[in-house]
Amino acid sequence: MKDEELKEHVSVITIDVQDPETKQPWGIWNKYIVGQFSSESPLHDIDVDRAKAEIINTVNYKILGAKVTCCLSSSGYDKSILDKLKKSSHGFFIESHIQENHD
Repeated sequence: MKDEELKEHVSVITIDVQDPETKQPWGIWNKYIVGQFSSESPLHDIDVDRAKAEIINTVNYKILGAKVTCCLSSSGYDKSILDKLKKSSHGFFIESHIQENHD
């Protein structure tokens, strides 16, 4: 990606799960996307669907939902996030904390 492309908004889609021990919600998966998305619009994303299936099949946490959680000007993000977006040829990158449950 070119630097000029990052002078726009970056949106984040988050999948929240319920921590089995504390019962608190936490974001297990994030997709950072160049572009402006609304939290009010219905969310249809193939990567979200795949991650939800992985969560169910791998860690079996209760999924609380998936939604656009943030949409800021690119200047509002840490440089490391912008660097990952610049390196992406797809205009997004995924940050996943899904790990196998070894109970």
